Amino acid sequence: MDDEMTGPVPGFAALFAKGTITYAEARGIDPEVADRSMRQLFLAARGR
Repeated sequence: MDDEMTGPVPGFAALFAKGTITYAEARGIDPEVADRSMRQLFLAARGR
């Protein structure tokens, strides 16, 4: 089994973030913008 999918929630969140950033970059989004956007998404989800 793939440990990234069966591990703790923080590991899954990191995998999701990496995949989303990679997807955005492959479609022409600036890497810095993709990273900042993903960080903002997680901050908003935490209620900050």
